[in-house]
Amino acid sequence: FLLILSHIDKEQTQELLERVMKAIGSIDVIDHHKINISLSIGVANCPANGLNVDELINAADEAMYQVKNSGKDAVVFAE
Repeated sequence: FLLILSHIDKEQTQELLERVMKAIGSIDVIDHHKINISLSIGVANCPANGLNVDELINAADEAMYQVKNSGKDAVVFAE
């Protein structure tokens, strides 16, 4: 999913995403089926990583795949 935040700094973003990861990661049983959820989150910042939606989505997507390739369940900010 895509989450768009406005007027929030990197530290606030990190704190928010850690809460999201904790909330989603705490789900372990659905309809009597045990599940394991991990999150790979890529974050892009305007204007550093792009000036339009497509550029920002691409930068966040690249950051997300860095997480996926390094073990998942983490947040990476695009450089």
